Amino acid sequence: MKEINDKIALTLENIYNQSSKTLDKDRFNKIMLEATEYARWFSLENNSLVGRVNDPCDFSFEHRTAHTARTAMLWGWLDSNLFIEKIDSDTMNEILNIRKRPYPYDSLEIKKHINCKNPKYNFVIPVKESDGELTRTYHLRILCNYLMMYLRFRKDWAVTIVIQEDNNRMTDFILENLNKFKEQYGFENFNVFTVVKSDKFMKKSCCYNLACKEIESEWQINHDVDLVFTSKFIDGIENFCRANIGKYFQPYCFGKVTQLSPEQTNVIMDTHEKGVLLAIEPFLERKVIVSPVKAPGGSVVVKRDLMIEVGGYDPHVIEGYGPEDSMFWLKLELATLKPSNTGFNEPHIGGGYYSNHIETQILHFSHPLGLIDVDNAFIPFAYYTFLTHGDPKDRIEFMNSIKGNL
Repeated sequence: MKEINDKIALTLENIYNQSSKTLDKDRFNKIMLEATEYARWFSLENNSLVGRVNDPCDFSFEHRTAHTARTAMLWGWLDSNLFIEKIDSDTMNEILNIRKRPYPYDSLEIKKHINCKNPKYNFVIPVKESDGELTRTYHLRILCNYLMMYLRFRKDWAVTIVIQEDNNRMTDFILENLNKFKEQYGFENFNVFTVVKSDKFMKKSCCYNLACKEIESEWQINHDVDLVFTSKFIDGIENFCRANIGKYFQPYCFGKVTQLSPEQTNVIMDTHEKGVLLAIEPFLERKVIVSPVKAPGGSVVVKRDLMIEVGGYDPHVIEGYGPEDSMFWLKLELATLKPSNTGFNEPHIGGGYYSNHIETQILHFSHPLGLIDVDNAFIPFAYYTFLTHGDPKDRIEFMNSIKGNL
């Protein structure tokens, strides 16, 4: 793996060093600082962040230039076609072969609490607590409280929580709260899986696939733990699925995630701690501006059989936070469009469906950004760039090779 990472890094460094005419490097580095991007770069090898909020990363950090080029391509400041043109075919094939291998689910220790094996709709929430904090735990409790209230009369729904931790702290806490919500709302279709792992980075892609393997629903809703909504969001999902017009759907208004301020987030969380669940409606934006740029993920509704067909998410090549949602959406587009329509080079250009109802907004809790695993960031980048900019015929051939390989 290190040899492949080094080959990708060398390619990116060469592109960056030759990009003086196409990339305003000083301005781009300033924007990275303003976005606190460097402060997300964490090295497991060094067991530390490689930068701080207001400073660029350590110039002695290995492949610093390559990581800057990687970010510039992901943000659209550098043409990703340059990478496809420069990377040698043998290295790209090695990367694709990593994805083609079976994922070692059998090696994971998984604790299971299953109450509903065959729902029509399976609402899946992966979660991992940050180092010693309880932020995600409280996000999960609040989201589950809203869900149980919205779903109390809907017997064909299940809520499946996939927790990653090496002790039972969050699992016990959430099971206790789910049982309280069960008594309060009468909703008992919840499943809890605990992946016993102490890894620094969250196995989000693995969590979604695990739910797909274990719970045999008709539809799966892959949803981030820090996003809340009104009951109209649930109505919108059911209306789309009943209409039988497509197999995957971005269920929130115009593909836009509404960001809550730190003050708004604290109001919702503090009030919930006092036993009061605030109505979401007052926090919705009254007017949502339509943008051609859709949020990469957050919540995705997909037919389970299609999720299996495209190989689900890609834990084979990515852990932690990154373009995992965009990878999944791209594969859905590649699998459902005619080959003549698969020449796009970014997600959300193909044949997906989107909510256009303002009441289906999702609200994002304010919290520190997740860390990026910089020691292993190049293979996911190369894989994502293949899905976006690879030759259309090669992409379709690859998709056929991973059918059913969750």
